[in-house]
Amino acid sequence: MRSSQTISLVGALSLTLLSSCAWSNTDNRPVWNAFESNLVPADTGLFAATLPVTVPLGLAAIVVDTAIAHPFRVVDDAYNDAARLWDPDYLKFDEAYYTEVSFLPIRTLMTPTVFAVSFLGRSLFDIRAPVVPMSEAERIAEQEREEEARAQQLRRAFIAWLQASGKTGGAAEVGEWHASFEGPMREALAGDAARRARLHSGMLRAGHAQIGNYDGELGLRDADPVVRYMSVLYWPRGAAKPSAELAGALRKDPVESVRLVAERRFGR
Repeated sequence: MRSSQTISLVGALSLTLLSSCAWSNTDNRPVWNAFESNLVPADTGLFAATLPVTVPLGLAAIVVDTAIAHPFRVVDDAYNDAARLWDPDYLKFDEAYYTEVSFLPIRTLMTPTVFAVSFLGRSLFDIRAPVVPMSEAERIAEQEREEEARAQQLRRAFIAWLQASGKTGGAAEVGEWHASFEGPMREALAGDAARRARLHSGMLRAGHAQIGNYDGELGLRDADPVVRYMSVLYWPRGAAKPSAELAGALRKDPVESVRLVAERRFGR
């Protein structure tokens, strides 16, 4: 009732402001929808009494939807339309290199034109971006790309952790071992005692007693007692215990704190 009253009242005036039929789709008029839902009274008497206020506000909402809100929402669609000119699927450099090269200036000139025409058309008319269903192969490829992107992000984070020179603590989120880890790991293992202590405690807290070129027993054998202590303290409970010879040496360590934690961790 409220919607039909409002549209009937301002319909004629709004037609003078509307660019075209884009506004006829309720999805394309968010400001008007908010205005109508929150500011237009449902009661007929109150509706008539508030017309001096609601009519100019309604017209303003139409103008904002038409000139700002809806055009802003179609910028991405217009960009995608222009980007299709550079879709790798359409650029056949391997099959027709010189033809494609000769068309590059044309594509360059057409790109802003296609964007402008698409933006104007989508702003004026109710043109929806087509929904193209993915094939099973495309869906799998997209999933693989997403998984690889996550794996690369995890690898970068782990390398950054290794290269932090012992300035950051926390457990090491390694994921799957990658060849790019080997160099930073060697540098970390060759660092000072503080760096080695953080390296071993982080790796062992994450459950990695041995992975790639990392061996947690290096921490158990370290010359620095703090590194030995941290390595024993965080030795993973699910990991195999060190050799009887090494465990015995730790239980007889010259530093009492190392002896005590080794007895608790590896038994007497």
